[in-house]
Amino acid sequence: MTPEDIARLFHETYERLAPQFGYETRKESAVAWSDVPAANRKLMIAVAGVVSARLAEEQKLLPIPAQVEAMHSKIRAFIENEAWQGFKVTLITGYLETQYAPTLASRDEISPTHAEYITCEVKARFSVDAVHPANKRRISCHVDITSDGKLCLSDTRFGV
Repeated sequence: MTPEDIARLFHETYERLAPQFGYETRKESAVAWSDVPAANRKLMIAVAGVVSARLAEEQKLLPIPAQVEAMHSKIRAFIENEAWQGFKVTLITGYLETQYAPTLASRDEISPTHAEYITCEVKARFSVDAVHPANKRRISCHVDITSDGKLCLSDTRFGV
């Protein structure tokens, strides 16, 4: 979306929702986007551009393969250097679980009337196998990544 698209969406949504919150907007701005005074429209576009750039900067993500490799490297370092020193990781498998929650719109608390859901929690769990090169001892465990990015070890099993 361009900054103007964002400004227009904000304006139209703001005007539509204001009465539901007991707010009456100014007559000069309670108009169609094309009729918003030019100075006001330019200001909203400029603000949308700054906000959009800030969000884009904060949301920069690595391509998916790079994200997975970064996650696996973090897990490998955790196992080999902190949790089980001397062991070498031989396999990492994992899954992500995403839970969604309804928005106010989907609970008919505000318009629009169609249901919308947003991500409320993402959980990541990895199964890890490792071996100690000197004595060939094996371990298997789970590594969970918490919402604050910390790694938690669980379900450790030793083998021969």
